[in-house]
Amino acid sequence: MSQVIRVAPHNLIPGMATPIYQDVQYEKALAEVTHFGELGSDILYQPTLSRFHTPTTIAQQWRGHLDVASYSLGQISFPYYSIMAKNQSDPGEEAKFGKLVTGIGLQEFLDDLCKQGIAQRQHFATWFGFDTDATQGILLNAGTVTTIPNDSEAHSTIVSYLPAELFQLLTGYARGIMNATYNAAKPVVIVSTTEIINYLQTIIIPIASYQMPGAGVDSIAGAYQRVVGTWLGVGKVEFIADNALAGKGANGTDLLSLIAPGLSDQEVKSDQTLVQRSMPQNMRNTFVDEVSGIRTYINPVMDGVKSKLFSLQTTPGCLIRPEAVVTLEVTYSD
Repeated sequence: MSQVIRVAPHNLIPGMATPIYQDVQYEKALAEVTHFGELGSDILYQPTLSRFHTPTTIAQQWRGHLDVASYSLGQISFPYYSIMAKNQSDPGEEAKFGKLVTGIGLQEFLDDLCKQGIAQRQHFATWFGFDTDATQGILLNAGTVTTIPNDSEAHSTIVSYLPAELFQLLTGYARGIMNATYNAAKPVVIVSTTEIINYLQTIIIPIASYQMPGAGVDSIAGAYQRVVGTWLGVGKVEFIADNALAGKGANGTDLLSLIAPGLSDQEVKSDQTLVQRSMPQNMRNTFVDEVSGIRTYINPVMDGVKSKLFSLQTTPGCLIRPEAVVTLEVTYSD
């Protein structure tokens, strides 16, 4: 523990000056945080059905031979990992901390440090996984990854891109996700770095690009919500600023991802989709599976030293349908 030297007499300002951490609501990119696993499990499996083949025939008389309906049964596997953090303290350190810091005890502070460390590691693994050599996480290793093309004036960075064309580019990728899933997966989350998200939410696009004359002005993000959210029927679009996506692309580029966390609960009426209607379906595209939350183990006091171990068994970010996530490798500015 570091020592703080103070002059006496003195006055003390209430509260602490602490570093500012980015509070990322990355859970919005997940359909759900599930709890299917049990302590000691190594792998979580998702059964899959594919390659449906149903031969039919048209005839005016009985046919004696016809191939039978067939299918392929498979599975997707997601591994479990344990994230652990430990703290320790002694009575002397607790007493000094209590005299120097008001409003929180040392043990509570150390507990929060451990929980924060676990949460930050899980946050990173949701995007990129625990093992970068494996197909883990919901961005680079599992979804569709592409490089942003140049605009009509050969600009390639976010700030130099023609705003109207950047808007059209993003709506085009959203439309592509919906086209690939017959409108079942709706890209309601856009995540990128703080500067890129702030740029999308503040840069003005010409009203002639998408609005009727006299309708006012709007930002790229606002126009995206209007066109994709309302006209395309996606719903409320969430913009998530996360600097964990900075420099994670090829050659140090940033990432900008469009994510459809789940499938819309569409009413299926036609017999053309009987299997979709009759089979139990997993409507999640993206999820994380935690085993019973964070477990706390309090060790016996040894020579006055108290210690705690915190452990969370969890999967990395899991992506079931790769077409539900499109990630662009982009550069903010030259």
